[in-house]
Amino acid sequence: MMKTDSQQLATRLQPREPGISDSFVFFGATGDLAYRQIFPALQQMILRDNFNVPIIGVVKSGWTIDQLKARVRDSLTKHGGSMKRPTPSIRPGSPLSLSDTWHLVQAYVEHYNNIRLNSAIGYVTPKDLLGGRQQEIHVERDRKLAEGRQQRPIRRQRAAPRGSLCVCLSQ
Repeated sequence: MMKTDSQQLATRLQPREPGISDSFVFFGATGDLAYRQIFPALQQMILRDNFNVPIIGVVKSGWTIDQLKARVRDSLTKHGGSMKRPTPSIRPGSPLSLSDTWHLVQAYVEHYNNIRLNSAIGYVTPKDLLGGRQQEIHVERDRKLAEGRQQRPIRRQRAAPRGSLCVCLSQ
């Protein structure tokens, strides 16, 4: 089978091994975005051990390395927070152990199989479908709907205000 040009190009562009960056280069290191957000974000990534490459900031002409260091230091003082390693944040309700995970999954499966009505199987639970109760449930629903249709005019009549004036608009 002959490969087309696009297939050959696609196989040549596939990385041979996972890409590892040699450095992080960003432009505008003297700008407001870098001052307020990029430097503090880089600091947090470094503190969390998620960032282990050289950082290269491209600045506008006329800046010295000492001026840039002072700007970074000022940015981290005003916007960076502490230099302590942050404690990992855990979302409330997240399982903290294998046992917690097991109970969480078990509760979900219990709810899904025994309580939640599934539209794909006629708005019954999987347990009722497997137990052969689907037809019985549908007959009971139809009976309740018919009963509700019969009761609706009676309830409306009872709810109508007494002594109201009715006007016939057609003859």
